[in-house]
Amino acid sequence: MRCRAATAQSAVTRLILLGTAGGPRPQKARAASAQVIVSKNVAYVIDCGDGVARQLTLAGVPLTTLRHVFITHHHSDHNADYGNLIWLAWTTGLSTRVDTWGPPPIEKMTKLFFEMNTYDIDTRISNEGRVPLAPLVHVHEIRGGGVVMSDDNVKVTSALVDHPPVVPAFAYRFDARDRSIVISGDTAPSDNLVKLARGADVSNVSTRRRSNRRGRRRQNARALSPCARRRSAGHRSDVD
Repeated sequence: MRCRAATAQSAVTRLILLGTAGGPRPQKARAASAQVIVSKNVAYVIDCGDGVARQLTLAGVPLTTLRHVFITHHHSDHNADYGNLIWLAWTTGLSTRVDTWGPPPIEKMTKLFFEMNTYDIDTRISNEGRVPLAPLVHVHEIRGGGVVMSDDNVKVTSALVDHPPVVPAFAYRFDARDRSIVISGDTAPSDNLVKLARGADVSNVSTRRRSNRRGRRRQNARALSPCARRRSAGHRSDVD
């Protein structure tokens, strides 16, 4: 699959759709849900569906530029390769801090992932001279909306969205100097999302295809249309 970059983007801040398939079932033509915002050679990955590390490589984004990972919610099509992304980036030479953000239990998930892969990690440290991996990763659990983080490139704000039975579920807004980008995981119509997207340049929202959700998906799109200058649909699926 070829990764799709949003059009009319400057060289400073880019949004790349790494995967837009919905549901955990692997597909031939589409990769699982993931996107990356690249600003000044820093990669901010949002959601980590199956194959996200390979999709980054195909998109020409070096894994060693990974600095932040944001998870919208804990469905497997959005988090299946969360740990693998960090692990594989480390095997390619990543030796700098990575901050991860998402709803609980992301801290426990991270800890258990490192425990599960202790043998390989320790072997590569002793045999290949790599820096220890676990101390590089700083996990932040978020439970509500508000400012998530800010650095020299972007300010990130979260909002709670409606995706029962998965609670909490989030959308994120990235305000860079040259553009504002809003990304949401699966959601029903959400006033919080509409507020978050107000004045943004780009919004990318994942939706569901179940018949009882079609009208609600259109309702969400209509509500977002005056809020963001450019909209794109994330995945649409029969299951989440």
